[in-house]
Amino acid sequence: MHDNIPPTLLNNYKHRLGAESFHTRIAFENGSLPFPPRAFRRQNLFGPLTRVTIATCRLLLRLSGLSGIGRAQCHAPVIVENTISLPHLPTSFEGFRILHLSDLHIDLAPSFIDSLIPLLQPLQYDLCIMTGDYRNHTYGSCTPSIIGMQNLITHLHQPLLAILGNHDRLCMVEPLEAAGCRVLLNEHFNLTKGADTITFIGVDDPCVVGTHDITHALKHCTNSPIKLLLSHSPAIYPDANDHAIDYIFCGHTHGGQICLPGGYIPVPNDPSPRSLHRGPWEKNNLHGYTSPGTGSCGIAARFNCPPEITIHTLTR
Repeated sequence: MHDNIPPTLLNNYKHRLGAESFHTRIAFENGSLPFPPRAFRRQNLFGPLTRVTIATCRLLLRLSGLSGIGRAQCHAPVIVENTISLPHLPTSFEGFRILHLSDLHIDLAPSFIDSLIPLLQPLQYDLCIMTGDYRNHTYGSCTPSIIGMQNLITHLHQPLLAILGNHDRLCMVEPLEAAGCRVLLNEHFNLTKGADTITFIGVDDPCVVGTHDITHALKHCTNSPIKLLLSHSPAIYPDANDHAIDYIFCGHTHGGQICLPGGYIPVPNDPSPRSLHRGPWEKNNLHGYTSPGTGSCGIAARFNCPPEITIHTLTR
């Protein structure tokens, strides 16, 4: 039994993810898969997941007296409006608003959710999407992050769609779904408004875990005029080009989180081009948006890269 997940649920996840992706994710979560299968190698030596790097950064921030400033910036997400132009958008979805949260790492700083919820409550949107990484650590219990996410979900409007990131585990799926969040495991979700339908596709992490499968996610998907992809990392863009995806929503990069003046990312944690690491982008005629993250990872601090709550508005 994996993470005390009942066999019936494991079979359900196997069917949803696809057999190959399921077995790869289980091996990854159990630590029996060579790490990382498709990851950006440098992130393991220098990146935010390295415990030595995190400890060193914390020490430097304390010695420099910047810890308080970094913590304050980490607790002050900005609200960003982004307009997405889709020429084939059905008329019923004109002006449709999507709340985008990413990389919440909600167990890093317990006080973070208290500063986040008041910012979310007055927002007007038709759908909420979350593009992965709900926990801070990649080891140990998921309970603190599950409790934090269940609390957050009670303050979000439905429908609510989510995908898993490289920090997340399958044991989080059932409690998130029980709280009202639909987790897409290499699956699609058709959203109908009036006589029109658009399709949201959600895949498993393509960068570190390497278990994304757009083909499986589109199984039994009827022709849809608009296909919107949720991917934890923008590194999926080459595969997305092969599936006529209209737009990609992603995260993972944190926009660098601790950046040099001007927002320059000193050590990227994603293999995609730097131009895809923050905000709206275009690559090979494919368009997308990378959230710099609503939360923070490893260190409760941000510099020259504010956390973000994004509202996307669909239009023709």
